[in-house]
Amino acid sequence: MLRKSYKIASQVLSYLREGEERTDSTPVATTNAREEVNAKVLSAINDVSQKLDIVARDIVGKVTQKLEQDQLEKLAAQVRTVKLGLELDNEGILTTSLVHITEQIEYAKNRLAEDKREWLGPWLMAEAVRIAALRAVSGGERAMTVLNRGAMSFRLNILDYTRDLLLKTGRSPWLKIAEFVEGRNEDVLRLVENMSSDAIATQPKAVILDDLGDETVATFTCVRISKGSTVKIGDVLLEYEVDKSITEHLANEPGVVSEIMVKQGEQLKRGAVLLTFQQD
Repeated sequence: MLRKSYKIASQVLSYLREGEERTDSTPVATTNAREEVNAKVLSAINDVSQKLDIVARDIVGKVTQKLEQDQLEKLAAQVRTVKLGLELDNEGILTTSLVHITEQIEYAKNRLAEDKREWLGPWLMAEAVRIAALRAVSGGERAMTVLNRGAMSFRLNILDYTRDLLLKTGRSPWLKIAEFVEGRNEDVLRLVENMSSDAIATQPKAVILDDLGDETVATFTCVRISKGSTVKIGDVLLEYEVDKSITEHLANEPGVVSEIMVKQGEQLKRGAVLLTFQQD
């Protein structure tokens, strides 16, 4: 999802830049260029809506709080509303959607401030959609100023949230960063997209104890796997007892077990890390 988020952010920013570069042409050429840009943006926004729906459905075990699931579902709904407004060329729908999607953007930024990196993808998508909507409703000089300020803020925030990856490149791409800030290209996004894919592929993922119902503590009765075990979706990893009832903890994703943090007979509280695994 994160890789797709970078692609969509890059598309919207490049479409915005290309659209502005063509505004010096004849009125007919400008109209055609705008229609071409809008078609591409609509396609990207449709992709955003589908991806956010998937995230909302798969949220259990990845983002544990129900509030965050609700916010993702609201964000997906607002993205669909923006898409409708663009399709109908309805400024009223877009203006209303801008208010609501801005609230979701602020929520995502607050989660990122808590170092919840799973919100980076939704934030990228939401910001890209907001800028697309701003571009569609901008008319006067003041509106264009707000649009340009929003696009610049988006670019700077992307650099802020991805600086760790950019600094890990050994020789940081300062020229590309400067050009990105100036709005001359989106090469940095493509670079970070590729680096994020590599990082996600190599970073161990944690399995968290969270499915306890009203209880807060579980007693582990059986550890079915060992370090180095290859598991697939649906495999039984562990068994634990809660309120005199035995529950099997199943694998939600395939991978190879890296570390096991729980022992048979041990009691753990909700939120404890049970094991880590490397995805195939």
